[in-house]
Amino acid sequence: MAKRKQQKGLSHRQVGGIIAVFGVFLLGGIVWAATVGQLQIAGSVNRGDAVDIDIISASCIEPISGLGIRGVTETGAIGGDFSCGISVGHFIGRSNGTNDKLEFGIFLHEPGTTETVQFYIKNVGSVGANLNAINTTSTTGFTGSSIDNDIVLGGTYSDIIVQCIAPGAIIGPFTITASWPSFATASTGGAIFGASIDYAQADC
Repeated sequence: MAKRKQQKGLSHRQVGGIIAVFGVFLLGGIVWAATVGQLQIAGSVNRGDAVDIDIISASCIEPISGLGIRGVTETGAIGGDFSCGISVGHFIGRSNGTNDKLEFGIFLHEPGTTETVQFYIKNVGSVGANLNAINTTSTTGFTGSSIDNDIVLGGTYSDIIVQCIAPGAIIGPFTITASWPSFATASTGGAIFGASIDYAQADC
């Protein structure tokens, strides 16, 4: 029996097997490439509290007696053809926002005249604020009694007490009144009022 000639090269079965194996590696490579990636997440987080108390709804209310002239607004001035002028603004040198300074000017035209400044206090910050009692820093030319010839200082401003004010809360009204005693003999006079209120962040 003659020997069968050995064929050179690969058989159909071998070629098919190689293609199948190559296909598996190729498929694996595609899957591997499809399942590899990268996510990037970048961000920053800041934490802070804003404590801020404002003077709001400040006004000169109608006088109890006297001429009651309502004229142009004067800022922190004594005198002029008006009875009461008022403004609210920024306390220069402070970083807690605006509406933290109240200035008023009152002119008492005749004995028996009384003028009143009224205001409220509001927590416009995002956290509670512990409010200290009012601290009068300069009240010259005033007296607390009507038996003297000086200008009489009164009102409920002195009722501002130590308390915690929650965000959005409003306290008041508070008043500052100035009166010229009806029996006063002096025809002219003047007085200066100054006060401050400190506050700090707190849990209400």
